[in-house]
Amino acid sequence: MSLDLLMPEAIAGQVEHVYYHDAESFIWVLAWVCLRYDNGRLLSKNRPLDEWLTVGATECHDKKMGFLRRLHSMHPTPSHQKNFDVAIQCLAVVHTNTGPLAIVSKDDEVVFNTWLQNHVPQNILQGDISPVE
Repeated sequence: MSLDLLMPEAIAGQVEHVYYHDAESFIWVLAWVCLRYDNGRLLSKNRPLDEWLTVGATECHDKKMGFLRRLHSMHPTPSHQKNFDVAIQCLAVVHTNTGPLAIVSKDDEVVFNTWLQNHVPQNILQGDISPVE
């Protein structure tokens, strides 16, 4: 879930849900999958991010902020290394657009390009989804 939507104001219904919240949520899911699944299977032990499942919304916000600070020390599963490289680039955009002074575009196309598409490898954008060596 988007960091903005994990804040008390959002929980109270005082934050408008906009496209960038969905884009950010997708990025968080991508990171989640890269760290917790290998070849389509959930890791059986030592799963990173388990604590996100057991805390309330504002605590999850804080956990995600901490995650952003230690992002480069995280280790994806072998089958998701290249995907995690994309996730890191996308999470850098999340980090840049986080905080009380951040101004995030409300234009859906700008958000799509800036938060997502600009970080997808060119071969994928051209329809070639075979692994790149």
